[in-house]
Amino acid sequence: MKTHLPLFVLICCVLFGCGSKGNEVVIEGFIAGLEDGVVMTLNQPEGRTVVPIGSDTVKNQTFMFSYIDSVPQPKRLTIMSMGEGFPPTWLDIWVEPGAKVKITGEDKLLRTWGVNSNVKEQKEWNAFAALTKEYTRQTQAIMRDAYALFEEMDANPDKSTELRAQIRVLYAQNDSLENLIRNEEVKQLEKGNTGSAWLNKLYSQSMAYRYMESYPYEDVLRSLATTMTDDQKNSDMGKTILSNLNPPTVVKEGDEMADTELYDVNDQLHHLADYKGKYILLDFWSAGCGPCIAAIPEMKEISEQYKDKLTVISISSDSKDLWKKTSAEKDITWINLNDFKLTEGIFMNYGVTGIPHYAMISPEGILQTYWFGYGKGSLHAKMKELVK
Repeated sequence: MKTHLPLFVLICCVLFGCGSKGNEVVIEGFIAGLEDGVVMTLNQPEGRTVVPIGSDTVKNQTFMFSYIDSVPQPKRLTIMSMGEGFPPTWLDIWVEPGAKVKITGEDKLLRTWGVNSNVKEQKEWNAFAALTKEYTRQTQAIMRDAYALFEEMDANPDKSTELRAQIRVLYAQNDSLENLIRNEEVKQLEKGNTGSAWLNKLYSQSMAYRYMESYPYEDVLRSLATTMTDDQKNSDMGKTILSNLNPPTVVKEGDEMADTELYDVNDQLHHLADYKGKYILLDFWSAGCGPCIAAIPEMKEISEQYKDKLTVISISSDSKDLWKKTSAEKDITWINLNDFKLTEGIFMNYGVTGIPHYAMISPEGILQTYWFGYGKGSLHAKMKELVK
């Protein structure tokens, strides 16, 4: 079976180029027991989010993607499904021009599916996966069960206390398994720098170091980071690794606001200091963040209602292309900036660990307070409280 959406073909031509059949990438999956009608998506990572670039509907336990790739370098894509019984995660695969990828499995725990191809990075990725397959199977089953409990809680709010307790137990089990996975991956990383797959795993470890209260492999991680090549250090992923290991000072309430070079969608340079004299509401967001997108209409209302006292400034962590595309689609009319450092620049200066994240700056340029998360009406309520 081979289905293609016109949009899929168009986007693949834009992302990967349209060329000869010799550059065709073919991804075929056969998953025993997978029912007809399940929709699988192929995604392109963009910074800290992903962009869906194609989909196929399972028939006879199979799915397939194909496109022409003229960019002569390996890249990581992801495959996932929102179908019933799938964990809220994805399968990583590596492709390059001409790659033929075979995916096999026996259930919906897709991170345990086998991925075979001649792509060097895939073989390296498989070496990591083989060490942690059973742990990974257990974590996916746990997260699938936790996701089902969240859905049950939405349907039965009166049972939320009981269900939250069950979820906490599952999360504790998952944390223990993730620690075992990290231990195995660190040992594999120590075997030597092998390229893109190795760098991706080092990046994952650095993110764990950044967000965990107690990360046990700091010395090893710092040593491994010194073995990155110059090209790796200068890549977005390499810069993130180094930023995670050497984070900048985080501005605290009562401190002078952090500032940096920021650019608008017309590539004009801005600084936050340019907007002193009014309150400044910083909105840290991404195109892949559902609550961030849901907040846009209310953000527009606030930018108009309080324009005499308040300047709203949205700051994106997306790549330039994705940011500009989403900004145009969502008609963001207020000040909308990007430092093009993903989450490693001004996001780190303000201690952003989840989005949407908001920070209120006084007219004098002092950080008054910050909060995160969005619910309908929450921004209006905050402005009534903070804008005097």
